[in-house]
Amino acid sequence: TFLRRFIEYQVSRNRFVAVIQNEIGSAGLDGRLLEDQFAVMEMDEGCVCCSLIGELKKGIQRITAELKPEIIILETTGLANPFNLIGELDLITDLVRLERVISIIDGANFTASVAASEIVVDQVRAADLLVLNKCDMITGRQTEDICRHLKAINPGADIIECSHGEVNMSLLGQTGREKGESALKERIEDD
Repeated sequence: TFLRRFIEYQVSRNRFVAVIQNEIGSAGLDGRLLEDQFAVMEMDEGCVCCSLIGELKKGIQRITAELKPEIIILETTGLANPFNLIGELDLITDLVRLERVISIIDGANFTASVAASEIVVDQVRAADLLVLNKCDMITGRQTEDICRHLKAINPGADIIECSHGEVNMSLLGQTGREKGESALKERIEDD
């Protein structure tokens, strides 16, 4: 839902958007849900951050040559290691520039997820923006606790609370790599 709304917002601003959708399985559901209205390229049966390393560059080259989008959204599997992916994107700055890393946080399942998976912690650490979703399914106190936990993991990330992926998309333009990079630099200098 968040992805669809983000794309619709960009389209409403006359920006042509392409999506690279990556799932571990052999067929990604999100791609089928989006492809009727948007340019979607699926990279399935592996993760772009691990087993499909190198394929991302080929995919981006193909999508930029064929479609010439203004924005490319890389929607990874929930199991993706963001730091591997950021490292790979750093190698292809001649093709694309990473604007921001957005992690969608499932508020109803965050506590269990973060306890069960180090990847969830890495996804929070790598993000410039954390979208805390499903706030309608947790109490105000739980929301506050999760926000505190997210800030402890990544003090430089902005947090937007929402339900059903409903976010004021104009807020997303207020975050980005430059903000995240300067916050990281400040943390290093403070240490």
